[in-house]
Amino acid sequence: MIDVGSYLCGSCIKKLPYVKNVCFSCGYPLEVETVYCRNCFNKNNYDFLYIPFWYTGVIKKLLKDIKFRYGVREIYFLKELVPLLNYNFLKYDVVVPVPSHIIRKLRRFRHPVDIISAALADKYNIPKKDVLVRRKNTEYQWQLKKKNRETNLKNAIGLKTSVYKLNILLIDDILTTGSTINECARVLKKGGASKVDCFVLSKGVFI
Repeated sequence: MIDVGSYLCGSCIKKLPYVKNVCFSCGYPLEVETVYCRNCFNKNNYDFLYIPFWYTGVIKKLLKDIKFRYGVREIYFLKELVPLLNYNFLKYDVVVPVPSHIIRKLRRFRHPVDIISAALADKYNIPKKDVLVRRKNTEYQWQLKKKNRETNLKNAIGLKTSVYKLNILLIDDILTTGSTINECARVLKKGGASKVDCFVLSKGVFI
């Protein structure tokens, strides 16, 4: 458990914006549980979603502070928070973070996706591998309208090493329309991956 005075006390952790209802078929966060949802009928290249939090409140502040304010204390909290989540991830061969372009990496002290990936890899004793590469410095997805997000990612993601017949857990920090993880999953599947499930820390409440 996280000690009082680090980032949040134990009592506050219980008040985090947890996703309570999901689609049983695809894992998409919902207001109420259901067997199928609108996301099931989208053209998704990934197989299943795991999303523990809504992108609001402390989770939103946490990710923004790490990305844009060099939040060292927030990095520590994220490292401690992720292992507290209980999922059955032993079935995966590799943990793969959604890649950032080298220019964006140089702008930031640490990336939430890398922290989350490392924490999950350590907890489940699964290798973390940077098998994907971002070939161009795309615009931030959250700054674009929905219709422009797929175009923004066109030919932006590439594969560095073989993923043939691997069961992959793809990692990202925020889900908006899902265009980024969908493109990454497409590249992984095209490279021969047997399964691509996605763990995304949070989902925007505005979609």
